[in-house]
Amino acid sequence: MSKRINYIDYMRGIAIILVVMGHLIQFNGFPTSNPVFEFIYSFHMPLFFAISGYITQRVTSIETIYEYFTYLKKKFLSIILPLITWSLFINPYLLKKQWEILSYEEALRILQYPGLWFLKMLFIILVYYGIFNLICNKLKPTNFLRYFFATLPTTLLTLASVYLNITETNLILFTYAFYLGCFTAKFPIIEHLLNKQSVYAISLLSFFTLSTHWNFAGNHIDDIYKIVVSTFAFITLLNLCQKFNFNIKVKKYYNYLEPNR
Repeated sequence: MSKRINYIDYMRGIAIILVVMGHLIQFNGFPTSNPVFEFIYSFHMPLFFAISGYITQRVTSIETIYEYFTYLKKKFLSIILPLITWSLFINPYLLKKQWEILSYEEALRILQYPGLWFLKMLFIILVYYGIFNLICNKLKPTNFLRYFFATLPTTLLTLASVYLNITETNLILFTYAFYLGCFTAKFPIIEHLLNKQSVYAISLLSFFTLSTHWNFAGNHIDDIYKIVVSTFAFITLLNLCQKFNFNIKVKKYYNYLEPNR
C-alpha cells in the first residue's frame, strides 16, 4: 500500500467541505449570484481534478498494452460501474416514491448527462491519461520532449470528445487541471517553483482577487477566469497545506495519523 500524503489529504478535505457548502447554498433556495457560492464554484471542481492528477501520476506506471487494459478494467469497475448503478437503478428506483420504467432513449440520455457527471468526466480523462502514460514510458530519451509528444494524442482525443458531443466543453478545463496536478507531481522542479514564497504570495493575492470577479452564469471571459483562478487556487492550497501545521485533533478526525502514533 502506498503511503498517504498528508498535505494532499488536507487539500481534498478542504475541497469536500467546499462542495458541501456550495450544495447547501445551491439547493436551499439561495440565488447562485450569492458571492460565497460564486467564490466556491470558481475553482472547487477543477481543484478536485488537479488533486486526482497529482495522485494518479504518483501511483500509475503503464508500460505495455496489457497493463493499459488492466488499468482500464480497474477504472471501469471503480468509476463507471458505480455511475451506471446509481444513474439507472438507485436514483430512479430506490430513491423515488413512484417507479417509472425508463425507456431505452431515457437511459441513454441519463448516461450521456448523468447526475454524477464528474465521474464520467474523470473516467474519460483517465482513459486518455493511460495512453499518455503508456507513450511516456515507451518514448526515449527521458526528457521534457517526450511529454510534449505524449500530450498530442490526449489533446486531440479531448477536443474530439467535445466536438463529437461525447461530453461537455468543461472536459477541456478539467483535463487542464488534471495535468496541472500530474506535471506538478512528476517534475520536482515545477513543485519547487510553485513552492517559492514569491509564487505563493502572487498566487494567493491573485486567487482571492480574481475569484470574486467570476460569474456563475457568465460568458467565455468567465471560462478563462475559471482556468486562471483554478490554477492559483491549486498553487495556494498546495502551499497552505504543505506549510500549515494542522491541529492534532483535526488530523485524528480525518484519520491522517499513522495508527501506531
